[in-house]
Amino acid sequence: MKRFYVFALALMSFIYAFADEPIWQIFGKSYKVNNGIGIEQFVKSLNILSDEFLEDEMFDKKNGYFNFSEEGSGYIRYTVSYWNRKDGKKLLIVSFRHSDFVPSTKKDEVSSQWGYRNFTNLEDDSEYMMLTETGFRAYLYDEATKQLNSLNTPPFNGWKPQESFHRILELPQTGKNIKVNQRCNGEYDEVYGTLFWNGMTFDFVKIDSPLLDLYRIDKDGEKTNIRNAPNGKIVDSLKPDGIYNMYIDNIQNGWCHIYNDEVWEIDKETPTQLKGSSNGYWIHNSVIGASGLGAGGVTLYATPSDKSKVVFKSTDYTTIHPVEIKGEWVKVYVGSSKTQGWMKISDICSNPVTNCC
Repeated sequence: MKRFYVFALALMSFIYAFADEPIWQIFGKSYKVNNGIGIEQFVKSLNILSDEFLEDEMFDKKNGYFNFSEEGSGYIRYTVSYWNRKDGKKLLIVSFRHSDFVPSTKKDEVSSQWGYRNFTNLEDDSEYMMLTETGFRAYLYDEATKQLNSLNTPPFNGWKPQESFHRILELPQTGKNIKVNQRCNGEYDEVYGTLFWNGMTFDFVKIDSPLLDLYRIDKDGEKTNIRNAPNGKIVDSLKPDGIYNMYIDNIQNGWCHIYNDEVWEIDKETPTQLKGSSNGYWIHNSVIGASGLGAGGVTLYATPSDKSKVVFKSTDYTTIHPVEIKGEWVKVYVGSSKTQGWMKISDICSNPVTNCC
């Protein structure tokens, strides 16, 4: 019993020092905010962190974004964003991950969050359970009444209740859309879908097929152009010395559509939001692809089936460029040879600095 309470006090001092009451009791409440709402006022109104833990660098007041994470005996992370609606109200969303102690008698009361939760029995004490949770909450603020109301359902059109299970929202620091990731074996980097802002709420688009994760392959010392349509106007570019990854969800006549309007530069924790277009962003297939395909090299098939004829096989690094996406398969061409064939998207190594072995 004593061993449990020593451990409990260590973790609870880590978690409860941030909040005046357990996290699972805080979310879902409504508030009166007399001084108006901004990202700082909203975070403070939730009372999830005491003022002594809040630092200026956690807030991006210009873009309406907040990020806090801390590791110790447990783990806790909060990200917050807000959107100005067409009707003058503000929509605010909190995405969170945390570990917490919950009295066993209160287990059934932990139901105010949307997301994934797991209870673990404690070996030394049956009165408490360990709650590990990933979830989100949404709030609507009315400036006229100064009322901040917790929403009972997610403000996502096309979102079914089961969509909340094992999902984590990657809230944007810039831009308006939300990436939805799928929790898979403890990881959160498998893209599941996108929530597109429509001025009032979000429209959910589920990604049934895996996205094509590729990186920029262009001539050294030259920037790479990004266009607003296939062969359209140049609206942005990637700097010559950067190493960039991007998700591709559509290919038209050699032009690849960049998913979620963003690219990832190596060694940076957050994506770079592309700018200059309201119709999406496109990059030519000749300047993106993959070269590290693992120790097994690459095998291309005549059709999107591993039962079809093998049209190309290599046991070494082979540069490939995308041509067409069909479900779990992608048609590619090999380097400058223009040899084409199909391979599974999951067989591509999308890391430009390793062969993924």
